[in-house]
Amino acid sequence: ILFSRQSLTAEEVIGCLVPQFDQGGSEADADSVDRLECVQRQKDFYSNIFVPFLRTKGESDPSFLSKFVECCTGLNYLPYDDENQSHTISVEFNYEESLPGYLPMFHTCVNLIKLPGYLYGSPEEFAVIMEKSIDLSVGTFGIQ
Repeated sequence: ILFSRQSLTAEEVIGCLVPQFDQGGSEADADSVDRLECVQRQKDFYSNIFVPFLRTKGESDPSFLSKFVECCTGLNYLPYDDENQSHTISVEFNYEESLPGYLPMFHTCVNLIKLPGYLYGSPEEFAVIMEKSIDLSVGTFGIQ
């Protein structure tokens, strides 16, 4: 493709991610400490589980990163842009539209992956759920 790189690296994909943390909505009561704890759990999950998953999976499966980007954007590549990182993918943590165990959801029109605010019990559980969500989503965008 003319305006993109031949392959993706984990650092390129991670570099375009923009996390959006949810303060808990109805999950946390009005106590600001509970809301701060919700956000901190999400930050920890993002840094210690989500990002390492992308790195590890991207190293073990060369096609994984393009599948992930396709699920988030509808394109299996990132537009080439050396000047600035203007192409972003939002990583939204959301309590109001999810229940425990929900699969991550993708919204290609706004370059978004939506994760349940309730998170997942372990990195292994997240990996299984994320891979399932990508397998169910990849290739489903566009006119067939």
